[in-house]
Amino acid sequence: MKRMHKRRTECTRWSTDLPPVVHRTLEKLKQEGRSMQVLFANDFEFEILDEFGKKWVVDFRYHTYGCGAWQLSGLQCKHDMASLSHKRYHDGSSEPVQFVHALLKKEAYTLTYQPVIHPILDQRTWLAIPNHKIVPSIVKTKLG
Repeated sequence: MKRMHKRRTECTRWSTDLPPVVHRTLEKLKQEGRSMQVLFANDFEFEILDEFGKKWVVDFRYHTYGCGAWQLSGLQCKHDMASLSHKRYHDGSSEPVQFVHALLKKEAYTLTYQPVIHPILDQRTWLAIPNHKIVPSIVKTKLG
């Protein structure tokens, strides 16, 4: 109960649409993406050259990225952040928060901790049921 209440109240103080851990991760990825070279294919596709000379393809229409980080974690990787900052510089759109999976945002967090766990009375105040014996369930063993 305490943890649910604490998390429910702390998320009202967040200044962004992202939980602090996700926000810090995005900021870190932005910094790591600054060393990448971004090449335009069109408005939605980019080729990224990392610091090791490896090429990565980013496609914002289908949320597919060469390294697979977004598909696995719901967060962009440093390659995506490089292309997002490049795209934002040229057309003034595409905030990184738009591409974070919905389950990692503040709304999903608040929905998770919205239900209240109601307190119950002490066990000593429960009604006693006479002649009631708790019997374990029958376990059936399977072949093999």
